[in-house]
Order: sequence, then C-alpha cells, then structure tokens
Amino acid sequence: MQNAPSVAYPVGRFVWERRALALATCGAAVVWALWWLQRWSITHTPPPSVWLLALAWLGVGLLWCWHAWRAERHSAVGELVWMSEAPHAGWYLERAGQLVPVVPWVAVDGGRCLWLRLVPAQGPSLWVWALRQDDPAQWLALRRSLQRASAAVPTPRV
Repeated sequence: MQNAPSVAYPVGRFVWERRALALATCGAAVVWALWWLQRWSITHTPPPSVWLLALAWLGVGLLWCWHAWRAERHSAVGELVWMSEAPHAGWYLERAGQLVPVVPWVAVDGGRCLWLRLVPAQGPSLWVWALRQDDPAQWLALRRSLQRASAAVPTPRV
C-alpha cells in the first residue's frame, strides 16, 4: 500500500434510512388507527379526538415520506482520503477541513457502491456509502486501495 497513489473520494450517508423510518411511521399510524377502530367499534363509535390524532400522525408520516423521497440520494459527510506520503501515510476522513485518521472496513461491495465502516482512533465508528457516480475516474483506485486495506486489517468489533 505504501506505493499506492493518493486517493480522495466523496462519501456520505444514504437516505434509505430516512425513507425506511418514514414508511415505518406511516405504517405505525395506520396500524394504530385500525387497532383503535377495532377496539371502539365493538362497544361504540370512537371519539373525534382518536380520529384527529390518527390523521395527524398519518399526516406527519406522509409529510416525512414526501420529504425523504425528495431529499438527495446521498448526503455528503466528507472525503475518504488515502495519503501515500511517508510521514502521514494512511486513511483519513476529511470533514470541514480537518483530517481524522480512520481505519476503513468494507461491509458491502456492490460493484457500483460501497458500504463502509470507518473506525476512528477515538469516538464511535461511522457508516458511510461511496457511490461510483460521485467520481467515476477515481472509483477503481478507491476499490483497489480499500480491498488492500481491508485485507491487511482484521474485522472490527461491532
């Protein structure tokens, strides 16, 4: 790895997490409303406050879904940088102009996207995505250098 050229590649969080959470919120609102409807229909009609609360919850969930689907596919976190210069050789996450040393670990290599776990020396690990479309010219160099780095480092603890 010492002779590998330097690589800088944009990484970010994937919005599927937000979309899944928004769908779960809508689903929970529907299930809650159906449960209340079933519960109240046995004895008597549900009060208007139950319907208003269910509609408000569903409205918030639908608004969240709409916002999540309109959001960018990939929200930027920073750049994953491999520096090959001797005094600072290694992997770094560049965020807001600061370089944080990290140990990258490839969780999923989908060919066009990489799901990475970046483990810093201190603090929690960060899960990010690298997408081929963000910088196609550097994509193969990034994959090669990450494969070499992952082979040299044992799998991190969860």
